Amino acid sequence: MKKWGMFVFTVFVLGVFLVGNQAYAQQPTERELQLEKMVKQLLERVEELERRESERQAKEQAAPVPAPMVEEKEPDPNTFKTFWKNGLNFETPNKDFTMNIGGRVQNDWYMGDVDHRDFSSGTRFRRIWLKTQGKMFGDFKYKVQADVAGEDSVAWKDIWIDYTGLDIFDIRFGLFKEPFSMEELMLNRDLSFLERAPLNAMVPSRHTGVMFHNTALDDRMTWSAGIFNAGSGSSGEGHDDDTVAGEWDTTLRLTGLPWYENDGEKLLHLGAAYSHREWDKNPLRYRSRGSYRGGGSSIYLVDIEDVLNLDNDNTNNVARPFIDAVDLAGAELGLVYGPFSLMSEYVHSFVDPRAGGSAEYDSLYAQVSYFLTGEHRPYSLADGMWTRVKPANNFDLSEGGWGAWEIGFRYSYMDLTDELTPTPMGGEMNDFTVGLNWYLNPNMRVMWNYVHSETDEVNPMDTDADIIQMRLQFDF
Repeated sequence: MKKWGMFVFTVFVLGVFLVGNQAYAQQPTERELQLEKMVKQLLERVEELERRESERQAKEQAAPVPAPMVEEKEPDPNTFKTFWKNGLNFETPNKDFTMNIGGRVQNDWYMGDVDHRDFSSGTRFRRIWLKTQGKMFGDFKYKVQADVAGEDSVAWKDIWIDYTGLDIFDIRFGLFKEPFSMEELMLNRDLSFLERAPLNAMVPSRHTGVMFHNTALDDRMTWSAGIFNAGSGSSGEGHDDDTVAGEWDTTLRLTGLPWYENDGEKLLHLGAAYSHREWDKNPLRYRSRGSYRGGGSSIYLVDIEDVLNLDNDNTNNVARPFIDAVDLAGAELGLVYGPFSLMSEYVHSFVDPRAGGSAEYDSLYAQVSYFLTGEHRPYSLADGMWTRVKPANNFDLSEGGWGAWEIGFRYSYMDLTDELTPTPMGGEMNDFTVGLNWYLNPNMRVMWNYVHSETDEVNPMDTDADIIQMRLQFDF
């Protein structure tokens, strides 16, 4: 600023000099006129420079002060981040260790009428499940899950470890479901109806074993193969000398997606499964209540009973089967076309009696559903099955959201008649289910079902059943 002061002072002196000269001369000379012009130009230049300086200072004052540089520290690999997403979650920064703690509650209400049987209307907790699952040391997944709805016991549902460190396949050890039937493998929280179809009575469920599994063809195909102990159940135990133990079973499943668009908004699912089950002491019994539970635990509409398994010549009075092996074959079909979906399965059971001949039983179902609010049924590429529905708008009166609404219909058929089956029941069953689902949000749902079941060729008499059910469900 000192040079600007000197400049102004010089201009001032020149101005005084000119004014003084004008006092002594009436007519300015040419030189005086040039000096006057120069002074005027210099004054205009000074004003322009002062304006620019003022603007520069204003910009400097308005500009933010840069924050001091802070050196970023590496996160502690032993520190867990805690957050809520479908349950309480913990994970390390590198995600080598994760844990999800969650659960599931299903409260059922039911009323109805069953011919020739005493059906009791009422309510009960169908399931109260607690679980934890996650990952350890990067390559190990785990899951522990139990049902505590029983009054006197805890039923273990899943206790397994999955090793994922190989490129060719993952290896699972422990208690888990055999890879057979998409409906059986689906989480019960994701089913379109309260209960699985009667076909499920012929399908293997959880046993202790080892399974190899993976995806292929850019996740358009899944495959699973395992060996299981048929005598192990919710306890996870099975021994060769147990009267209820079975031999080792071999079960395989293969699925494919010949058509898959828009992240599953349109798809075609095809699947096949096979299980060979060597028989030892484990009794074979196929039976079904139809598409409902409650009203009395002993109400079975079709049932081949344990008579098939008894050897009357056994002097030790111990139930022994006259069966060498059972082979199960299953086929799956699934279709999603926007809000419309279709799902169907067929299972055939080949029973090999020790005395010769053969016995065969089969069952099937076909179901359709439609989302009135426009959602589509999600599909898990890793598992080859339907998964959790997420409403486009959660139920929230303040925001005008009403959740997702779905209607559905299912037809089921089961045939337990065979000339080699010495049973007082057996028979055929046709089962019809109509359903309405209200998904308030991804974790809460209300379900309503009406079930009509008819049996034929059942001794001592045929039976019809009409049941109305409702379920209140939430999971976390």
